[in-house]
Amino acid sequence: MFLKHDAAVEAGPAHALANVAGSAPQAAAFRAETARRWPLDAITADILASQRRRILVAEALRRGRPTAWDYQPPGAAATAYIRPHKPLERLEADCRLPSRLASR
Repeated sequence: MFLKHDAAVEAGPAHALANVAGSAPQAAAFRAETARRWPLDAITADILASQRRRILVAEALRRGRPTAWDYQPPGAAATAYIRPHKPLERLEADCRLPSRLASR
């Protein structure tokens, strides 16, 4: 159905004007332009295939043991990266000096 807003009739929601006298040629032109620009059957098939794939993945993820999406690196990650609790001079010293000297 061809939708077009007719502000002269109502400033609210759009009205379906495809069946109004004089709008049929414009509606036909709109349908022809839409068919020329976009392969609607192919788009519909792609959307349905994508939905089927996502449903399959969702069902597979619901089976078995759930796995968290966030990665927890092994080891003491809290000390492996720069943290804002140390003064800048201390951070620079920790990066440059061997660890036995940096701990002073």
